[in-house]
Amino acid sequence: MIGLLLPSAAAVVLVCVLRRAYPAFGRIQFHWWGLAAVAFAIELVLYNPPVDSLPLAIALGPWLWVATRFALLASILRNAHPRAAGFVPCLLVALGIGLNTVVVVANGGYMPQSQQAASAVWGVAPASAEPPQTRLENTRPMDSQSRLTWLGDVVPEPTWLPRPNVLSIGDVVLAVGMAGWIFAQLWSVGTAGKCCQAGATGNVEFDEDVFDMGLDRLDGNHQRFRNRSI
Repeated sequence: MIGLLLPSAAAVVLVCVLRRAYPAFGRIQFHWWGLAAVAFAIELVLYNPPVDSLPLAIALGPWLWVATRFALLASILRNAHPRAAGFVPCLLVALGIGLNTVVVVANGGYMPQSQQAASAVWGVAPASAEPPQTRLENTRPMDSQSRLTWLGDVVPEPTWLPRPNVLSIGDVVLAVGMAGWIFAQLWSVGTAGKCCQAGATGNVEFDEDVFDMGLDRLDGNHQRFRNRSI
């Protein structure tokens, strides 16, 4: 998880360095953010105690997880407007989610995970202390029955990262796209803020010019009135 967030954190730092100012997070607009929040909340509850051990969660959980992936994909595509900032990165985020969803659906609601990559991260292949049927998991070890294995969890994170994990190609694409989208959004709102400030300054200067012209005209009228013979 930490590895997926590092590119986004680097994007924020880069904007701070280039802008020499704190990013305006409050100006970022994300349509259908409520749908994305609900999808994440369902996933958080579904794969954690006590819900993950419920028979109903074990039976329906994988496909409910797939439904949350589609909901998240819909919220991302809603923000992929050609004229919006970060259009291409937004498409990359959607592509990453889409790749993960495809492989999960192809494997019955589970993400196949390379045991070799898992061994590189944790030292041994992940083996649950409980039987798989008693606890809901979103991954399964790869075997001869696994499909689209090249889209599964095959990329081990460096072991020096806190809580390293095994990523999929879709995860990597998603992380890169998210970093690009955050950078584009923060950069665009910074530019918009500067344009607004420049416009306000220009209006003040324009008003001052009009005021000066008005004074000159008033003074000219006063001079003409004073020199006029009565």
